Amino acid sequence: MMELRWIPGTDDQTWMRTVSAYPDADIYHDLTYARAAALGNEVVLVEATSGTARLALTLALKPIPACGGYLDAESPYGYAGPLCLGDVTGLWPAVLAALAERLVINVFLRLSPMATVSLPHGCWRSPPQMTACIPLADGLESAFAGGRCAGHRSQVARGQRAGLRATTRSAPSMADLQRFRLLYDTTMQALNADGSYYFSDAYYQLVTRLGDRLSAVEVVDAHDVIHAAALFMRGAHWAHYHLSGRLQGGHNAAGDLLLHAGAAWAAENRCSLLHLGGGHSSAADDPLLAFKRRIGRADTTAAFAGIVCLPAVHARLTSAWEAAAGRQARWFQGYREPHRGVPDGQ
Repeated sequence: MMELRWIPGTDDQTWMRTVSAYPDADIYHDLTYARAAALGNEVVLVEATSGTARLALTLALKPIPACGGYLDAESPYGYAGPLCLGDVTGLWPAVLAALAERLVINVFLRLSPMATVSLPHGCWRSPPQMTACIPLADGLESAFAGGRCAGHRSQVARGQRAGLRATTRSAPSMADLQRFRLLYDTTMQALNADGSYYFSDAYYQLVTRLGDRLSAVEVVDAHDVIHAAALFMRGAHWAHYHLSGRLQGGHNAAGDLLLHAGAAWAAENRCSLLHLGGGHSSAADDPLLAFKRRIGRADTTAAFAGIVCLPAVHARLTSAWEAAAGRQARWFQGYREPHRGVPDGQ
């Protein structure tokens, strides 16, 4: 007999008890983080169980403007892919039917590089994109051993000789996060980043509730000028490089010191790896990816998946967007793709 549960983001105890039953649960499945990443949208945990098989999705439900109450759903920013135990093939139809009953037309999932998941037949899946990680199971010293990390070790030593030092604040205060935010926002402005790269006061207030599962690392010089700063998060098994900012004209070894300190924090908390993520693009020669791979001596891959719950509505919205834009949509949720003259969600 199959059981399906719809756990709202207001039920902290049930949510966390449910998620903790899955060995691959990560910080991205945590309700506190899901609330922050949802940017004010409703969050839910949908779980189906049958015998020893269990399937759970952490989702933010997003209204589609001027669309008669329809919604779409996505996993929180990061790597909150499906949580699976056993053979979940037979559980997907019930989960998708439950979402369709609530007018959810599709689900966009960010898949974890550290977990193996079973997806429903016929869903869209992106090509895998390379990411980098720092393996920590054998300790911090071995994490940077070998020729691939030689440049990183050299840069750390160079930065230290120049008087740079890293400070780590576990469970950072709101004041710590506001100091980070100033550098981060300045960095995004210098990069001409779009609005999706900026985070509100509410976001920072919510992530402080992660407590010691969040750390803020700063790399400062002898005059206490911050050259680089980052936020790191950790779950039960893995840590993640979350957000970072750099001083324009800052010392070019600051990034190496930053990630070295993040890895030390992760190792102290018994994480088996620090996941650094990928580049700015899917290109194999992406400069950011190359930098991360020079520091992390292990490679992983991440991907996205899209599942349609209401095919006719999904097709209608996508077709309307393409007719207005005069081209095919590139996104799975194509009607949300920015385009001149085509508002988001139309």
